[in-house]
Amino acid sequence: LAGPEEKLGLTTYTQPCILAASMAAFRVLKQESGFTPAMAAGHSSGEYAALICAGAISFPDAVRAVHMRGKWMERAVSAGKGGMAAVLGASAEAVEKACEQSSTEKEKVSPANENAPGQTVISGHLPALERAIAILKEGGAKARKLKVSGPFHTTLMREAAERMEELFREIEFSNPAFPVIANLDA
Repeated sequence: LAGPEEKLGLTTYTQPCILAASMAAFRVLKQESGFTPAMAAGHSSGEYAALICAGAISFPDAVRAVHMRGKWMERAVSAGKGGMAAVLGASAEAVEKACEQSSTEKEKVSPANENAPGQTVISGHLPALERAIAILKEGGAKARKLKVSGPFHTTLMREAAERMEELFREIEFSNPAFPVIANLDA
């Protein structure tokens, strides 16, 4: 809670902090209200919190996993070299086309999350991201860069994903007490 913001903005630290805050909120909710979930879901690193809440993974294993995930994500694309932006008011096709036009051999940008019709998050190397934002704004869309340190949810994170597959072999998973809706296939 005290920062420094520059350090907390690094994925290596952001993800465990978000996980800890999510678990604290869940425990207070459960303690104060007796709330018992029927199911859980969490986006991206939030899925780890959902798995903890359901008893499918331990808190220490999840903290280790998100910390290593953050390290490997930062290694895949150094902090400050990539980013993400929320795009409003453009079709999925227009976003895809702008990303294709903005990508080069060495600088990539692509759709990362389709949050809702007309709301897509794009992610990639900063120069390509900036080009895509400009194209989308010229077409009448609104775009806002997100406060993140990397180009998440893209093929640029493939190396981190491969390392996570290895780490998952070391973690003990249990049957969840209630369903957890997965990010992969909902």
